[in-house]
Amino acid sequence: MRASVLHFGNAGTKAEAATAATTLAAFFSDREDGYWPAACSYLSAGTRSRTQQVGGPGKCGKGIEALTIRASKAAGESKIVSVKALRRNGVEGFLIYTTEAGKTNAMRMVLEAGEWKLGGINPTPLIS
Repeated sequence: MRASVLHFGNAGTKAEAATAATTLAAFFSDREDGYWPAACSYLSAGTRSRTQQVGGPGKCGKGIEALTIRASKAAGESKIVSVKALRRNGVEGFLIYTTEAGKTNAMRMVLEAGEWKLGGINPTPLIS
C-alpha cells in the first residue's frame, strides 16, 4: 500500500493539502490532550462509526483511545513539520507529510460537505 499511496489519484492543490493538514494537526493535538469531543469532530462519518463500534454507542472518544493505545507516542510523531502532498481521487485522498521526528507518513482523508475529515486515526508510515 505504501507505494500506491504516493501514486494514488491526482495531486490536490496546495490549499487543499494545507486544509487537510490543519485538520490532522488539530486531531493530533486534541487526541494528545484527551479532548475527545473535538478529536471526534475531525473524523469522517465512517471513521466515527468505527470508533463507536469499539468504544460503545456514543463513545467515539473511548474508541479513539482504544484504537490509538499502540500508536507511537514518541516525541515529534504527531507534529507535522512539512506537508508533502495531498493525493486525491474524488472525495478520497491521502495527506502525505513529514513529522518532527523526520518520518514521512500518510493519513487517509475523506472530503465530506466540503471539509477534509480523517478517514482513519492512525497514519501509515511511508518509506522516503
